[in-house]
Amino acid sequence: MTTESNKKQSTRKVESNHLKRDDHLRREHIRQEHIATAAYYRAEARGFTHGMDMQDWLEAEADSEAKGRGFDSRRARHIYQYKPR
Repeated sequence: MTTESNKKQSTRKVESNHLKRDDHLRREHIRQEHIATAAYYRAEARGFTHGMDMQDWLEAEADSEAKGRGFDSRRARHIYQYKPR
C-alpha cells in the first residue's frame, strides 16, 4: 500500500509541475502577443518608419512591464500611444 501511495504522490507532483510549466508558457505567449500588438500600434502611429521596429518593441515591452497589469486588446490603441521623446 505504501508503494502505491508513493507512486500516486509522485504522479501528482509531476502532473502539477507540467501544469505550472504549461501555465507559465501560456502566460508568456500572451505577454508576447500583447507586446507585439502594442509595438504595431506604435509603428502605425509613426507611419511605419523603416528601421524603428526594435525601438517600438522595446518601448512597448517597457510600457507593459511598467504597467504590470492585464492587457485589454480593445483599448490597446489608447494604452500604447506613440509618444515621441
